[in-house]
Amino acid sequence: MQDDNAISVTWWAGYGPSGSSVPAAIRHAMLMLVGMWYERRMAADSMSGNEIPFGVKSLLDSQKWGSYR
Repeated sequence: MQDDNAISVTWWAGYGPSGSSVPAAIRHAMLMLVGMWYERRMAADSMSGNEIPFGVKSLLDSQKWGSYR
């Protein structure tokens, strides 16, 4: 059954089919964050999951193109 008033929406998310499509600044921020988590793995109980180092935040903010809530 088709509706003559129907619309079709195509939505794409992400940067592409491979990791090489992700901007270098975001890949670098990911490596920094994972490295920090690895270095501080023993202190996981005392760490807040919301802590993001300033350098990582700066790299990610440079790629931000809008505000989301």
